[in-house]
Amino acid sequence: MLLLACACVGTSRTAVSEVTAAVGVAHGTVPSQGAHRQQAVQPSELNPTSLLSIPGSSGVISFDAETGASAAATDASLDGVRAAVKDIEETSDCGFVFVDAVTGRGLAYNADKVMYIASAAKAPLVLYALQHGAGVGADERGAIEEAIVNSDNDSFESFAYDYTDTGYSQWLSAHDIDHADYANDLYPRMTARSLASIWLGLLQYVQTGSDNALWFSDLLAGTETSFIRDGLQGVDATVMNKGGWINEDSEGGLQNDEGEEDEIESAESVELNDDEVAYRSVSDAGVITCDGRTYVMVVLTTQPDGGDAEANVSALARALFDVRNVM
Repeated sequence: MLLLACACVGTSRTAVSEVTAAVGVAHGTVPSQGAHRQQAVQPSELNPTSLLSIPGSSGVISFDAETGASAAATDASLDGVRAAVKDIEETSDCGFVFVDAVTGRGLAYNADKVMYIASAAKAPLVLYALQHGAGVGADERGAIEEAIVNSDNDSFESFAYDYTDTGYSQWLSAHDIDHADYANDLYPRMTARSLASIWLGLLQYVQTGSDNALWFSDLLAGTETSFIRDGLQGVDATVMNKGGWINEDSEGGLQNDEGEEDEIESAESVELNDDEVAYRSVSDAGVITCDGRTYVMVVLTTQPDGGDAEANVSALARALFDVRNVM
């Protein structure tokens, strides 16, 4: 099966109609209107759980998910990646996984560091929900669209609790995500490798070509906010993503992804030091398609949200993308 590129880097929500047309080309429903509208790529058959074996190194490593091999990445071309990590770690923790979705070769750093990922947690739940009956009624489809494209928390919560059942808890556990009572926690903490494993499975779901899968890919291609997509401006690549961003306000309350004060149910307080607690994240996860290759990228940070933090994540995404040929 062909996986079609879903949106050009830098596109906004207004481009989704063009994305839908491009998907139609792959399935023979509309004629091709030029090579720029589609990218035929080799489908991924990599076992998503193979990413769970990535070592949690405190230095940048290269790995092969197929064989389980890993080694310290010493190539000088990675200096830009290390510099981008250093900028982030001046104020926060950072972890990433960047993997070729076909070969299983990739780069990782702090892959086992558990971090709060804010609304980057929405894509995993929607994936599970779509695989278990969601997306049939117009109201639910509208809520899913708002939750993914605009990261609207109220829309997300209006349907998400319907799918936080025992099966979902088991599904998360299979991705090495630890939680006590997921029915009361829509925004769990994850590691970069756990989220990368989910996104590899999400990619393979999109590749099935079902109506819901293609609709979901359109939503992910049309997200209003993507630090990965911002970092790849000027590159002839395509991005599907779902990011998360949050910060405490000056009164100690929380700001959600819409910049409004919000109470996030049952999310644990993670001590950063004696006078700081987490709900801080600028993170992004997604699929990048370029030159007939497909990659899964996850960048997690505990930076408090702001322009500098978002630019840092975009810079790391670009630095990783620029060294894809060394994987």
